Amino acid sequence: MAKYKWNFFAGLNTLFNALLNNEDFRDLDFSSVRLVMGGGMAVQKPVADRWKEITGTVIYEGYGLSETSPVATANRFDSPGFTGTIGLPLPSTDIAIRDEDGNDLPLGEVGEICIRGPQVMMGYWKDKQATSKTVTRDGWLLTGDVAQMDADGYFRIIARKLTHEPSKVTIQPGKKF
Repeated sequence: MAKYKWNFFAGLNTLFNALLNNEDFRDLDFSSVRLVMGGGMAVQKPVADRWKEITGTVIYEGYGLSETSPVATANRFDSPGFTGTIGLPLPSTDIAIRDEDGNDLPLGEVGEICIRGPQVMMGYWKDKQATSKTVTRDGWLLTGDVAQMDADGYFRIIARKLTHEPSKVTIQPGKKF
């Protein structure tokens, strides 16, 4: 990283934290860095704050799964700082927060993230049973992640469902992804 000027960096909370604890990393020149993305797990605010202090750059979180090729949401790159959210839906991507019966929930309510868009897979290769548990007939991907949407349209992950059975939503408290 010292040998080349780099503009973009993608990582997850544990990687950011490990780099910040490395003296050689802290001594790098970060003047060429334009964009830093976090995903794979929630970026912790203390890590994001320390990253900005040391590198001068904001970590922008995003969210996706292999089934969404891979991104479905991201924070705006013009936001002044860390939001602690997974951001807004990408263009042409619909996201709904739904209850265990598949009903859309009102703003601020906690439910499963469901995603529909051009990047969402049509199904699992030669596995109709897994597909029927994960993708609805009208193309919504049931992610298994539990979240809520705020008044500005930003999503915050709350927990992970313990099952993909549509009739059984069990929230695992305190676990964030």
